[in-house]
Amino acid sequence: PDACLKAAVHVALPQHFSIFSKLSISPNSPPPPELLPMLSVLRVQLALCLLASLSHALMPNPQGFGTAAQRRPQGFGTAAQGQPQGFGTAAQGQPQAGFNPTAQRSPQGFGAAARQAQPGSNFGMNGASGTGAQQAQPGSNLGTNGATGPPSLSNRIFDFQLTNNMRGTDLDNSSSALKRLITYIVKGAASASQYVGIAPGRSAPELQVRIRDDSIFVPGGNAANAQNGFRRTDVLPAINKANAFNGITTWFQTIRLDSSAPLVLNHGYLLASIEIPVSDHVWDIFTGSDFDSQNTAHAASRNSQTIRVRDLRTNTLFSVPLQYNQAFNFAITTDWSANTLTVYASVGNQPLRKVAGPTPNDPKLASSQAVQNGEYHLQLIKFPLPDANVPLAQRSDVPHFGFQEPIKQESVFFSNVFITSGGQH
Repeated sequence: PDACLKAAVHVALPQHFSIFSKLSISPNSPPPPELLPMLSVLRVQLALCLLASLSHALMPNPQGFGTAAQRRPQGFGTAAQGQPQGFGTAAQGQPQAGFNPTAQRSPQGFGAAARQAQPGSNFGMNGASGTGAQQAQPGSNLGTNGATGPPSLSNRIFDFQLTNNMRGTDLDNSSSALKRLITYIVKGAASASQYVGIAPGRSAPELQVRIRDDSIFVPGGNAANAQNGFRRTDVLPAINKANAFNGITTWFQTIRLDSSAPLVLNHGYLLASIEIPVSDHVWDIFTGSDFDSQNTAHAASRNSQTIRVRDLRTNTLFSVPLQYNQAFNFAITTDWSANTLTVYASVGNQPLRKVAGPTPNDPKLASSQAVQNGEYHLQLIKFPLPDANVPLAQRSDVPHFGFQEPIKQESVFFSNVFITSGGQH
């Protein structure tokens, strides 16, 4: 209406155009002829504004601005899923995009004191090399949430601390400091140093675990029990089982694969696990292809290019795309009383992020006898490919049956291996 336009002339226009400050216009007088062209323009603009306002009022809420249930960023799913884009779902274990654990892509509300813990911050190969007290302290600055953070470094109950003066040949000396960190090495017939070594890392030494064509374990030295299906080397750290398998404990490890010793990913590879006497795993870290006894064409499974954290039933809890020459940090909190698993992960020097759990594990772990006789393995176990010449009923006996090509060079590197006890502060 004209009244609105007159108000615009008397209020808005003089604020922006100094020419109007020279005019003397009474609020009730008609606009001077000099302003008629401007008023026509204002009428059109006002009409367009009113039309736009009406259209906006009638339109549905734009994407991302609806009800509380609609406001989650793309990829976050329901509140129960709580997984950021790129981390996949617990059921599929497949990332939607590359793993990039930055603050922008962490789950909604991550870091809230009452909701989530961070077992590590700046966790990875970020310390200075040295010996003893100078050894890199992975997981330093733990618990950025203050009093509500995760177990502190003072709660370490085991530390697989490597020093710069350690050598792989120390494993052949039962009295060496390195050998005292290890309960047992599952290996082939050669000396331990042929399968396990110490590699000088960029910031701290790494444990190198290798497999070769002769990496065939013979339990009890009985050739009839030879595990001809596997190629394996396992290092069993000298943990205190009474402490490690009691209450709530978090198991930290950094895993790196090197492009100079690539894995053959149509095979499956076990990288770390807690194994109980019936050969089940409380949890494990796995890469490569899932074994399929009918896959005599030896095709790689669709998840072969990922590293997966799995529960006792081999359900994938978390999956990250495999990259060579990249450090992958994993911390797995095991609540032995509640029988749950919680997974934290990151790459390089990025802080650990909660990526799964707490998730119930298989009820068979309620047996304290099974748990107390468990073993912690840092390992490289290469699963066989199905052999069409082996009866189908026997092909799933992968420790003893299957096809293995000659190995050129395959290994995995471990660092930052330690265990803490206790839940959140």
